[in-house]
Order: sequence, then structure tokens, then C-alpha cells
Amino acid sequence: MNPRLLILDDEPRMAEIVGMVLRRDGFEVETFTNSSEALARHEQDPFDLVLTDLRMPAPDGLAVLRAVRALDTATPVILFTAHATIANAIEALRDGAFDYIQKPFDNEALRACVRRALALSRLSREN
Repeated sequence: MNPRLLILDDEPRMAEIVGMVLRRDGFEVETFTNSSEALARHEQDPFDLVLTDLRMPAPDGLAVLRAVRALDTATPVILFTAHATIANAIEALRDGAFDYIQKPFDNEALRACVRRALALSRLSREN
């Protein structure tokens, strides 16, 4: 079974583009533009990885990160943003984000980051 990814961005076009990029690698992807709906879906049927935009209407990406980590600390969360700051990156990583990616990003770098996060998550679940 292919890993299931949750993609969250309040900009529908960006969510679909990221989803399309990752579907090409064989991942099962569900895209969301509303964080509350995405979190409810994740609570109902957890995803293997969450990729979320940082700046969104409440709850924002950091709140999504915290909610996902509260459910399961082994689920990797990657944040991406067009408004990157060192302070936001530090806060995200301290709160348990796997990585913090600045938009625009290289598609191959995104794919590699997702593959690394899933590989580490599998290892931590096996131990």
C-alpha cells in the first residue's frame, strides 16, 4: 500500500500542484484548503505524512503541526511557506516539524524531503 499524504494549503491551486507532484511518485494524496477539515479527516483516518502551509486562516500551520503531533508523534509534518522567517523555522522545528520548506520550492527537493520523512517514520515505528 502506498503512503497516504495530507496536503493542506489555503490556496486551492497550490494544494493541487503539490498533490500532483507527489502523486507522480505513487503516493496517495488528499488535498485540503481548510485546516479544520484536514485535521478532522486526519483524526478520523490518520495519514502517513502531513504537508501544510504555514500561513493560513486559523488554525494556521503551526497549530496543525501541534494537533498532528498530539495525535501521534511519529507522523511527520512538513511545513512550507512563502513567508519564511528564522523565528518561524525555529518554532516549527522545536514543535516537531520534520522540515520547513520555503516557497517556491524545487519539486525534486520536495519529493526527496517527503521520501526522507517517510523513511525515518517507518524506522521509528519499527523500533
